[in-house]
Amino acid sequence: MIEISVWQECLRRLHHAFETSAATVRQGNEGMWFMPGHRTTEPRPLEAWAEFNGTDDLGLREELVIFVTFTRVGDSIKGEADLSTGDGMVLADGPTLVVREADSAAAILDYATAVEAFVRDCEPTLREVLCRAR
Repeated sequence: MIEISVWQECLRRLHHAFETSAATVRQGNEGMWFMPGHRTTEPRPLEAWAEFNGTDDLGLREELVIFVTFTRVGDSIKGEADLSTGDGMVLADGPTLVVREADSAAAILDYATAVEAFVRDCEPTLREVLCRAR
């Protein structure tokens, strides 16, 4: 079983990445906002997300979500990340992870680092979709 502190550190890193990217994308577009969230369940020891919202020039609201999930599959942990629209259309697939749960603590933290880079890589798409012609 993975120590709770590993999940807490992973969540801290993800939330920091979300907040940093939101601040970067928000520059020059004060109307953009974001809301991070997370939850834990038995089959999913951690799900973390950030909802980014903005309004385009026609007044239409746009929503993008970066979603990161860890799922127990047998004796393994599977990690997945993506950037999608509010209605679920995937715009970018992030890194994945599959590791035996017994050997996963360091791999989970390494994966969090890879997801941090993915979140930064999503900034141009976030800016393009949420901050059109500002």
